[in-house]
Amino acid sequence: MTEKLGVHNQEKDAPVALCAWGAKREGVAEALALCNGLKHFDPSMRVLIKPNLVAWVDTYPYAPFGVLTTSVVLEEIIKILKDHGAQDIVLGDGCALNKSFGSETHIIFNRLGYNRLVEKYGIRIADFNEGAHVKVKLGPYSLRVARPILECDFLVNVPALKTHELTKITLGFKNLKGILHPKSKQHCHNLEHSIDEYLFHIANRFYPNLTIIDGIYMLERGPMYVGSAHRSEIIIAGRDMFSVDVVGATLLGVKPSEVEHLSIFAKEHKRSLDVNTIELKGLNLEDHVYSLQIQTPWTEDGRMPKIFKKQNVKGFQIPYPRALCTGCTYVFPSVLLLILDANPGVPFDNYELLAGKGSNPSGKAKKTFLMGNCPIAFHKNNEKITEAIPIPGCPPQIGDIVKAFNAHGINADMGVIERYFNSLVRRYEKLGYPKKDYWLV
Repeated sequence: MTEKLGVHNQEKDAPVALCAWGAKREGVAEALALCNGLKHFDPSMRVLIKPNLVAWVDTYPYAPFGVLTTSVVLEEIIKILKDHGAQDIVLGDGCALNKSFGSETHIIFNRLGYNRLVEKYGIRIADFNEGAHVKVKLGPYSLRVARPILECDFLVNVPALKTHELTKITLGFKNLKGILHPKSKQHCHNLEHSIDEYLFHIANRFYPNLTIIDGIYMLERGPMYVGSAHRSEIIIAGRDMFSVDVVGATLLGVKPSEVEHLSIFAKEHKRSLDVNTIELKGLNLEDHVYSLQIQTPWTEDGRMPKIFKKQNVKGFQIPYPRALCTGCTYVFPSVLLLILDANPGVPFDNYELLAGKGSNPSGKAKKTFLMGNCPIAFHKNNEKITEAIPIPGCPPQIGDIVKAFNAHGINADMGVIERYFNSLVRRYEKLGYPKKDYWLV
């Protein structure tokens, strides 16, 4: 097993390039030239390209803008690597699995046209949810990682430019979480340790050789489809992932010092969180800084999303989920939609729903829905729960949630979910966002 990846790949003085994507897709080549991104590349190296393919929706119309790394950026990276003599290139990731939404990595590969990359450039694709995994010591933790990450000599990390409800940003550091086995990903979401601590240790062991942020879009209130995508048309690239993420955070309007995993890394490795200490080449940073909303607004007491209050939803509390894994994060927005759409104008009969780990019952609800295996186990025999309605699954399937709601007086209609996804497609069509960025098929 190679040790070519790791924190020794840090290059504290390496420049970061900020370039326009360009009408002729020249942004990636310009950025790599400015940051000398292939300085340490040798054609004999086994290359792994890690995009962000966090999740998919195949059961409804889907607009992936800002959620996933674009296919066009990946093609430009592959072309440049091939032009520099690369012989062995693997493109791989493992998405959040949810069969009720049709979220599986092989489906994403198909829908984003990756077979074209295989046929045209002779690369291989790898589903990190399948195949062999190896248990690796990452700081104090033992987690299973996909074997391709251990077999590569040159790692190209290609996140999308997104905010994140839990970690504030999901850029280079956060994108590395995708190398984990699904069970190890779930392990990173607990009440004892923040997910940022895990990201720090993953980065120490698998620090990449090159990080390229796909900023054709920025995603507000990420990391999933409920966020709002803004077309920003920029590329950020550099040999040092920490520096690239500091620049990326700044572009999103997030102070790097407020990002826990960056702060931990900076303290441990004596790095500066001041973006002004980084040599930036290309575009003027200040001309491209956004101020994006990070989280879905919740009430001050944390017992329900503000949209419930705005829509005059009464008698149903959903405390903010403190430790929600990617799988349940994928389902959770649809649950909110079902509740918003049910029983219009009629108060609910004092219900609550708990999701993830650490969400506590009010002690006053008549019925408490436990969404998924984690709250079911966490609140077993909880005396503050009058009547528990368990909805098992990891994550639970949306159909099972609908059945549980309807069995207990909530008129849940699956049709609202399809209407919502259709509205997203129409929104981005109206904005003129081109599907060709993703080669949607």
